[in-house]
Amino acid sequence: MNGATINGMKLNSDVKNFYTDTGTNAYYVSFSSGTFQGALSAGVTFSGTWTADGKKHTIALTVTQKPNADTAFDKQIYNILSAVTSYESGAEFLLLKEDGDNQIFFGSSR
Repeated sequence: MNGATINGMKLNSDVKNFYTDTGTNAYYVSFSSGTFQGALSAGVTFSGTWTADGKKHTIALTVTQKPNADTAFDKQIYNILSAVTSYESGAEFLLLKEDGDNQIFFGSSR
């Protein structure tokens, strides 16, 4: 996935294409079997466990390594990820939603 939005705002135009000046990832979330890890700006990392129900499209993330989110934008991303309850997905996208109006969309812009 190489593009994303948070509540409709494109991250790749507002946050340096997900990369820091040195070319390393600035914002990402990576899922593996039962665990996830991610990074906010300046390499601030977080990780935890996740469970999902594919039939109901529900998901729960439990953060075990909490980040020190310095910026308001980092806090917003972290707060949404911590509160996600449902998802939609396809071959080229992942939409994570909380019970409120907040959501994060990851998708390919190719």
